[in-house]
Amino acid sequence: MKETPAKVEQMQPLLLSLGRAITQRRLDANVTQLELAMAVGVTRSYLSDIERGRRNVTLNTLESVAGALETTSAKLLMHAEKLSKTQSATAKRRPTR
Repeated sequence: MKETPAKVEQMQPLLLSLGRAITQRRLDANVTQLELAMAVGVTRSYLSDIERGRRNVTLNTLESVAGALETTSAKLLMHAEKLSKTQSATAKRRPTR
């Protein structure tokens, strides 16, 4: 099933927030992208794409990332949701030019 542009647009904020949540957890754990990628079984560039919100990560990969970071996929998703809400609130307060 091909995703419509509207669906992709709706997913972007969550993917970006999930990527930021993964990055924050990785940095808190003092783990490099290469170390995490090797632990998960993906390339460093693929992990980088996930962290930048450019990949629609599978549940299996998310579980592997979470496990390697000694957390759960649920916690990463909850953190991503909080980041997304914070960003939305900040965007609404910005004046338009």
